[in-house]
Amino acid sequence: MQPFSTIASGSTPNVLPTTPPLAGIMLCVRLLLLAAAVGADEVRYTGAVLEHEPYSSWESGGLAILQENARIFLEHAALARQQGADIMVFPEYGLTSTNLEGGDVLSLAQVVPHPADQVVLCFLNQTSSHTQVLRELSCGAAQLKLYLVVDLIELVHCSPNQILDCPDVGYYLYNTQVVLDHCGALVARYRKKHLFLEPGFIPGDESDATAVFTTDFGVTFTLQICFDIMYESPGLANVEGGVRDVAMSTAWIDELPFLTAPQMFRAWSAGLGVNLLVANYHNTAKGMLGSGLFPGAPRQLSSYTYDHNGGITLLVASLTTNTSTGHATRVSRPRKDLLEDGKQHEGAQQKPQLQDMVFIHEDLSRYNHLLLEEAASSVTASLCHNDGLCCNVSYTFPGNTSMTGHYMLLAYSGLVEKGGGVYSMYIQVCSVVFCLSDEVNSCARVEGEDPPLASSFLLQEVSGMFGTLHVFPSVMRRDLTLVSEHLWDFNSIPLSRDQRKTVIHVTGETGPLLSVTLMGRWYQRDLV
Repeated sequence: MQPFSTIASGSTPNVLPTTPPLAGIMLCVRLLLLAAAVGADEVRYTGAVLEHEPYSSWESGGLAILQENARIFLEHAALARQQGADIMVFPEYGLTSTNLEGGDVLSLAQVVPHPADQVVLCFLNQTSSHTQVLRELSCGAAQLKLYLVVDLIELVHCSPNQILDCPDVGYYLYNTQVVLDHCGALVARYRKKHLFLEPGFIPGDESDATAVFTTDFGVTFTLQICFDIMYESPGLANVEGGVRDVAMSTAWIDELPFLTAPQMFRAWSAGLGVNLLVANYHNTAKGMLGSGLFPGAPRQLSSYTYDHNGGITLLVASLTTNTSTGHATRVSRPRKDLLEDGKQHEGAQQKPQLQDMVFIHEDLSRYNHLLLEEAASSVTASLCHNDGLCCNVSYTFPGNTSMTGHYMLLAYSGLVEKGGGVYSMYIQVCSVVFCLSDEVNSCARVEGEDPPLASSFLLQEVSGMFGTLHVFPSVMRRDLTLVSEHLWDFNSIPLSRDQRKTVIHVTGETGPLLSVTLMGRWYQRDLV
C-alpha cells in the first residue's frame, strides 16, 4: 500500500453507489472506539485528504454540479477507506466549485441541520434540492463507516419582518464546514469567520466551540476554513484550549516568499505542535494547489502534495495524537505499508514545474534587508526592525554569487495587507531568502526561466527576538519542496512575558534554499 493515491481527472473508480441500502446503515452502532491504542493517552488513527479540481459546468444546473462533485468525493472516500482511513477532509468549495457567477448560487446551497439534533440525513424519506446532496453524503459516510469533513454553501432562511439584519432576499449564505460521522449523523457545523473576498456570504459569529467535535475513534478535532488560519479564531483558540488535531478545508492562493500552501501549513502545524489535515482546491491558473497531513511532533515527516499537474490527488497517512487535555507532545508514526527500502516517503508530491506556476508576491521593499556576503568560514549577521525585533543568521557562503544567486536576511515588524489591501494583519518576520540580484524585490522569484539551483550557501541557524508568542517556522527549497523535518529543528524559548527567542537550526544538507522563515503573528495588534 502506498502513502497516497493519485487518481487522474476523468477516471472513474467503480467503488460506491451514490445511495447505499438503509439496511446496512441500520447496523451502525455508535460506540466510542479507539482506532489504535498506542499508550495511556495516545491514539493512532489514519487520516485522508483530497485535493480536487471540482466539476463546475452550469450546463445542467447547480444540482448537477453538487451531485457530480459528491460522486467524486464518495468514490475517493471509498479508496481512502480501503487504505484504512478513519476521517477524510475535502476542499473548500470542493462541492460547489468557485464558479459561483455562472448561474443561480442559491441552487448550490444546502440547508444544514443543527448538530445538537444528530440528524442522520440518510434516513430522511423526503428531501429537497437543498438537502439532497447532503443526504447522499450522509449515506456514503454511513456505508463506508468513515468521518467526512465537507465544505459547502449553507442556506439559512430568515424573515426581514422578524429579524432586523435579515437581507431583503430572505436568506443568509454561509461558507460552512460540516462533519458527518461514521453513522452518517451530522455532528458538527462550523461557519467560516474570516472570509476572503467572498461577496454574498456573511461571516459566522457562533462560538469557537461549534468547530470542535470528538470522534468515535477517540480524537477531538477543531475545524477551520482557509483564511481562518491567519487568525486566532477558531483553530488557534481551540488548540490553546487543548485540541491537538485540526481538519481544514481551503482554496488557498499561493504567495511568495512566506505563504505558499505547504510552507504555511507545515509552519502552522510545527509552530503549534498539532496535527493538521488540510485539503486544498486544485486550480493552478489561480495559484491554488497543495494539500497534506502535517504531524505536529518534531522531526516527523509530512505527507503532502504540491503537484502542478496533479488534478485529483488522494493522500492517506497514519498519525498519532495525545488525548490528554492540553498535552502538546505529538508523534506521527509511519505504518509498515508506508515504508519503502526502510524509509518513509518524504512527502507525496512531484517537483513543481516552476515556469507554469502562478504566485502573488509580497512587497518586500518595506522590509529591512541585508545582503549576505560571501564567506569561506562561518559568519553571523544581524538585522533589526520595529518593536524590538532583531534577527540573526549564521552561515557559510564560499561560492560565486554571479553564478549561484544571492541571499538576503529580512526583518520586519508591522502591518501587511492581503487581498489587494482589503485585509491588514500584524506580523513579525525573520527570514533568509534567495534572490536573483541584490534588489530586495528580486527575492523568491521562481517563475519564468529556472533560477540556478547550484549553490554553495550553507545555512546553520536563523533566530529572532520576537514580541509575539505565536511564531511559525518553515524551510523551503528553490524547487518549492519542503526540506525534510529530519534536517532542521525549531525551538521557541520565552525570555519574558513580552519576548521570546525562536530558532531554526539546520542539522543536515538541505539542498538549494529558497527561504528559511520565522513568521510571527501578533493578533492583538491587527487593525479592526
